[in-house]
Amino acid sequence: MTSPSSALVASAAGSRARVLGGFTPAWPAAVALGPALTARAVPRDNLALHRAIDEVTPGEMIVLDGGASLDAAFCGDLLALAAQRRGAVGLLVNGAVRDVLGIAAVGFPVFHRGTSPLKPGKEVPGELRVPLEIDGVRIESGDLVVADLDGVVVVAAGDVERVVADAATLEAEEDELRARIEEGASTLDLMNLRERLR
Repeated sequence: MTSPSSALVASAAGSRARVLGGFTPAWPAAVALGPALTARAVPRDNLALHRAIDEVTPGEMIVLDGGASLDAAFCGDLLALAAQRRGAVGLLVNGAVRDVLGIAAVGFPVFHRGTSPLKPGKEVPGELRVPLEIDGVRIESGDLVVADLDGVVVVAAGDVERVVADAATLEAEEDELRARIEEGASTLDLMNLRERLR
């Protein structure tokens, strides 16, 4: 299976999926999937993100909760580059970023709430690997986070193995449907929808 999209994971997970809206990729093709390393910062300060980048395990996705603050950017192109070099697969920022064109040039997947040209302070260490709650969605370190242009999906660590298997099955089914549609089949027939028209 290719790296599953947020839509595929959401469909496969069903009620086990927790969906976050309102996040924008720093560049349209950005895709990230990995277990969360959670971090909590305070507005106008990104020392917690520096700590997370220093401690990230290759393959993890950093999830930084900055309280949705847009007062100053938590991340720019330099920290995106640093996170990439440390092996992070992506960064989800509940707050603002800056240097969006620079982040795109780095090619590191960053998802954010908005932008601000203002730089942050570096005074408050924040907290790492603690449970976060963003828009009512709980995220713990180790939870699977999938982010792309469609949105952000979170799956609890204990459900990941089953959801990944279900996503692989669903992907195969959709590939078959895609092939049938290419051959000219009607989606009304493929999905048994004609009875609903009666």
